[in-house]
Amino acid sequence: MTAALLRWWTVPRVSCRSNPSITGERFFDRTDVRDVMRIIRSASVLPSEGGDWYADLVAVLRPFGDADYVVAFLKLAKSIQENGGKNMRAFLREIEDRAEQNNPPTLPGVTLATLHAAKGLEWNHLFLIGVSDGVLPMGNDLNEERRLFYVGVTRAKERIQITYAGKPSVFLAQFN
Repeated sequence: MTAALLRWWTVPRVSCRSNPSITGERFFDRTDVRDVMRIIRSASVLPSEGGDWYADLVAVLRPFGDADYVVAFLKLAKSIQENGGKNMRAFLREIEDRAEQNNPPTLPGVTLATLHAAKGLEWNHLFLIGVSDGVLPMGNDLNEERRLFYVGVTRAKERIQITYAGKPSVFLAQFN
C-alpha cells in the first residue's frame, strides 16, 4: 500500500507545485492565466472575421486545451456575448476589471465553505455534512446556530443533501 501511495504522490498533476488550486495561488496571478490574457489582448485589436468574436476567441484559446482557466474564460465570454457583448474588446475589459477586483470567473470544481462563509452565496447542488447531535448545535448559542443552519439550508438552488452520523441534529427534527 505504501508503494501505491508514493506512486500517487509522484503523479505531476497531483503535485502541489503544479496545481494552483492546492497552493492557493490567485487566479489572475497564475502564469498560464496571464499568458492567455496577453493573447486575448493581442487578438482583441484585430477585427473579427465574419463578425463572430466568440468563434475567434475559441480559435485563439484552442492551443491552451481544455484547462480549467480556458473553460472558465469561454463560459464567461459566452455569457457576455449572450448579454449583448459586441466584440472581444468588451470581453477583455470584463476580464481586466475582474483581475483588478480579484473576481475570477467561475471555475469548474467543488467549493468547501463553512456556514459562516456561505452567507450570500448559492450553489445548484449543496451537501451539508455532519448535521449530527453534538456537532450542530455544539451547545453554544442555540439561536445563532439555528440561524446558521438556516443559512446553510437556504444556499441550495436546486438540490440539497444532508448527512449525519449517529443521532441527527435537533434542527433536522424541526423540518419534519
